[in-house]
Amino acid sequence: MPKRIDPKVKERCVQQMLDHVSEYPSPTAAAEAVAKRNGVGAETVRRWYLQAQVDRGQRHGAASEELAETRDR
Repeated sequence: MPKRIDPKVKERCVQQMLDHVSEYPSPTAAAEAVAKRNGVGAETVRRWYLQAQVDRGQRHGAASEELAETRDR
């Protein structure tokens, strides 16, 4: 069972990615730095960032609201 991460930590990580991803050679490198600073896994941060891009219309995919509806069925 995955551990629960404080939503404030998730929000902080996503914001750091959105603000600073261009300062790194790749989104993966940025995710590794953000993850280390916040004590979470790099892949987790990378996935949160990708989902944030979908939610903002910057990337194709299912938005968080759509995924939540599907999960609740």
